[in-house]
Amino acid sequence: MGAVLKPPVALLSSPPGSKAQDTLLRCRLRILQTRRQHGEYHRLVQELRLDGERFQRYFRLDRAQFENF
Repeated sequence: MGAVLKPPVALLSSPPGSKAQDTLLRCRLRILQTRRQHGEYHRLVQELRLDGERFQRYFRLDRAQFENF
């Protein structure tokens, strides 16, 4: 996770309303709709909250410090 996927150049240069542009928009919408399930905060952070030691190693903060941040 964390890698940014870039669309093929053909999609970027496609005219608005084209099939390629519509595909790109549908893909972006799908990513936004599933962000709560698959985003870093909603997955990783919630999992790390269950294990204080792993949380501390990952963020270099304890949970109380993280909440205040």
